[in-house]
Amino acid sequence: MPIILEHITAKSNKPFPCVEKARRLRYNNSSMLLTILKSKIHLAKVTDNQLYYEGSIGICKDLMKACGLLAGEKVQVLNFNNSNRFETYVIEGQKGEISLRGPAAKLGKKGDKLIILAYALMDPNEAKMFKPKVIKVDDRNELR
Repeated sequence: MPIILEHITAKSNKPFPCVEKARRLRYNNSSMLLTILKSKIHLAKVTDNQLYYEGSIGICKDLMKACGLLAGEKVQVLNFNNSNRFETYVIEGQKGEISLRGPAAKLGKKGDKLIILAYALMDPNEAKMFKPKVIKVDDRNELR
């Protein structure tokens, strides 16, 4: 249903201020939301696979904090070794842990290198100003 922008104030014969703001927002395409990279862990190493586990990826708490990931947040996982891509959700892991759990465990093996990405929805003005949190890790999944 379209937004009606024709309400006029009684005294000034001009639109309500909120109507003017809505016009500006629509004019600047701000009513559109873009999917923008929010967080990235670059080249994390798989430390464990747990096939018979309720699905997810376990990520070291320190890495989660460093790149702004939350428990339960949806992530996209890219496997450098076999080119698999999949989506799952984050659970807090032990120090240095990057573990594939549940069905995701079949999409990588111990030692594989992963890129873990999370996205956020933003209007174009926010997106222009936003800087994602990108971290790089070493072979022990510690911050470089």
